[in-house]
This record gives sequence, structure tokens and C-alpha cells, in this order.
Amino acid sequence: MSLSFIEKMIVLGIIIITIPGFVFQKSKAVFIFEYSVLTLLIAFYDSMESDLFFYSHEYDAKRLSASIFEKGYEFLGILFKNVGFSFEVFHIVVALLSMIAFAYVILHLSKRPAFCASLMFGFATFEYAWQLKSLTASAIVVCAAYYFFGDIYNIKRQIIYIVLVIITSEFHFSSVLFLPIVLIACKNFRVVKRVVLVGLLMVIILFIPLTAYARTLIPAFATYLNPLSIKTIVISMAWHVAGIFIMGLMYSKVRKMQKSQCFGGIDKLSIQESELIRNIYLGSVCLLLALPLYYFTNVTSRIIRTWCIFYIIGVSCVKKRWRFLNKENVIQYSMIGYIIMSFIAYYVLFTHNKLLVKNFIEGNFLLRILL
Repeated sequence: MSLSFIEKMIVLGIIIITIPGFVFQKSKAVFIFEYSVLTLLIAFYDSMESDLFFYSHEYDAKRLSASIFEKGYEFLGILFKNVGFSFEVFHIVVALLSMIAFAYVILHLSKRPAFCASLMFGFATFEYAWQLKSLTASAIVVCAAYYFFGDIYNIKRQIIYIVLVIITSEFHFSSVLFLPIVLIACKNFRVVKRVVLVGLLMVIILFIPLTAYARTLIPAFATYLNPLSIKTIVISMAWHVAGIFIMGLMYSKVRKMQKSQCFGGIDKLSIQESELIRNIYLGSVCLLLALPLYYFTNVTSRIIRTWCIFYIIGVSCVKKRWRFLNKENVIQYSMIGYIIMSFIAYYVLFTHNKLLVKNFIEGNFLLRILL
């Protein structure tokens, strides 16, 4: 199903909105404008042809699942329902708070927040409009990782990070897959790689009993136990690994530039930036443990989608003064291309029956005014 003329104009308008962020990358005013537009588009999505239909029924029924996970989301919904708020109000409030959490982390980690806001438009951020549990969990995980990155060798921060991730699993069960990221506190990178490799092998070997056990803990997990096609599995895994590979190249170049003092003298801030890129890269390596789950569902991609917020922050740390055609810029543009191509793949190329872009426009209260 193709887009109508007005829908195409809306898409063009959204693209135009992102341009200032690429030009005035450090402008907080541009960031506030672009990010506010993105936040409103997500918060005011109300189509019941999406997963919001199920969330709405759960909300109205005040349902508590049998799973040990996601109780936090359910209790939050019951609290809003008992106060007398409709599901639409609940959705708007949760979406606004979650997006504010993302904004807080971006503003504190990146010197180019407007650039980050523009790239947020270019990725699968729009899916958060109807994936309310994923949105809430992602916001908590990103804030937890931001706190952990402040000093990854601090035992207190490590413990708090683990506790926060466990709490996050009470909003979406997949959040437990972020627990291995605490391994980046190991100073020996080879040890991290070996632990992840051994862990990945163990997950593959014990895959069947682990999924059976997960099914007893999370009844809803049974809906994801139908294997995907080999083509879909391979493409999804390749996409997951590609982001990690590009981030690894970026970290490698930053290390070489530090050693050769290509920054023109490493100041305190640039050291912090290089450490941030290191943490983002090692964190993404730890997320390789999620790869076997692509056998069943592309929902696994939500794990790396959450981490892509840090990919965006990481690429924004790259110094603008690098020359256009040198290797460092090629890596930078590769990550930007990876993020934008992910948007095209998820919302245009690999959708069924109906373009997700069209679904988003038709299902958004604010955009329907223009139709």
C-alpha cells in the first residue's frame, strides 16, 4: 500500500525538520525543537490497529499476568486506572516521561544534542509509539547505563546498575539481556571477549532447555517460539553484528588517535568521550549474547535498538574537524548510514501488507489533522 500525496508531504516535512540538527549540531534550541516534535509524534499515537489494542485491554481490565516479569508496568497501569485516567492519558504521560529520560542522557553525554535529535528521527524510534513496554524499559535501561558509565569501576555503581536492570525487567522481560553489560568493568578486553564467547556457546548449547524454562517463567514468551525463516534470521543477525562492527572500528580509530595525539592534545573532555565510546562498544559486544534469540523473533532487535541510542551519542562525539574523505569520517558516515538504513529496512522494505510509515501517520492524532 503506497502513501498518498498528503502523506508523502508529511514525510517530506518530517525530513526537513531534521535538517537543522545536522547543520547546527551543538544548538540546544534546535535540539529542543526537533526533539519536542519527535516526542509529540510518539506520545499522540493512538491507533488501536497496533499493539496499543492489547495494552489498552490490559489497562482497562487491570490485568496482572502470571509472569514474574513486567509487574512494574502492570502496577503502574493499575495505579493510573484507579486514579481515573484513561488509557490515552496513561500512554501520553508514560511516553513523555520516557522521552524526557532519553533527552536527559543525550544532553549530558553529547556536545552535539541537535545532531542526536536528527538521528533519532532516522532510526526505529517511531516504533516506541505503540511499543509502550519497550519504551518504558528502554528509558530506564538508558538511564541506568548512563549512571554506570559515570564510573564503571565503582562497585556501588555496578550494583545499582544491576538492580536497575532487574527493576527494568518488571517493565519488559527482555531487559534482563542488558545484565551482561556490567562485564565492561573488566579492564582486560580479552577477558570480556572470552566470557561473551563462552556465554554465547553455552546459550547455543543449552538453547532448547533455556527457552523451555523461560516459557515457564514468562507465559507470553510462548508466542515467540515459532522459528523464523532462515533468510530473516540471517539478515537480522547480520544487522545486529554490523552495528557492533562499525562501533568497534570507531573505538579502534579513537584509540589510535589518542596514541598519536591527533586530537591536538587530549583534554579531560576528549578522554571522557573516548571512554564513552569504549563503553558503548564493549556494551554492544556483551549484547551478542542475544543473537540466538533471532531464531524465534525479530523482537530481539529491540535490544540493539535501545543500544542504538548510545550509537547515536557515540557518533556525535566524533570530532567534526576530521577531513571529509579520511578513514575516520568514513566510519562516522557508516554509522549514520547504518542508522538511517535501519529505518528504511524496518519501516519500508521489510514490512507486510501495510507500510509502517503509513500506519504511523494514519494512527497519529496530530498527523491525522493534516489528512
